[in-house]
Amino acid sequence: MDVTKDLARSRTVWIAVSLLIGYWPVAWLFSGPGFIELLNSILLGVSTAVMISYAPEAIRAATHARPDKTDQLILGIVVTWLATILFRGWGIWSRATGFPEWMRYSPMFGFMIFLFILGGVLHITAPNTIDDRVPRRAWMRVGLAIGAGAFIAGMIVGSRIAMPALAPFLSP
Repeated sequence: MDVTKDLARSRTVWIAVSLLIGYWPVAWLFSGPGFIELLNSILLGVSTAVMISYAPEAIRAATHARPDKTDQLILGIVVTWLATILFRGWGIWSRATGFPEWMRYSPMFGFMIFLFILGGVLHITAPNTIDDRVPRRAWMRVGLAIGAGAFIAGMIVGSRIAMPALAPFLSP
């Protein structure tokens, strides 16, 4: 089986590529705050529709004592799209109110990011679940992903701390 040929012949791939390329002329023609607000609002609507579509299955999945891979994936979808609804709602509200400082660093903003993390963890562990049990290898992937993110955050925070202290030595 030649995956490259299959992808090249795939109607789905051609539609996706057309949509991705087609976005750019539209973005260049209609760029600006209005375009971003339009996209944010459409994303908020699509996110809500995804939540409504998956709600019955998510309720069913949440009632299982030991979720299987399908349950985990459904819960991951719902948690991630719930985060998207909150994130886009927050973004629309913050843009409408001029990006107030309190919204940028609010615990609610952190909670939305945390929901994305939880949804991602469910997505990472779902495909490998066997007999309603997540194997150690999947948890190791989660740990590596969180560790990589923490390392990057440490580098960013460390550079913010170190750069002002090094400024006298770096200036000409």
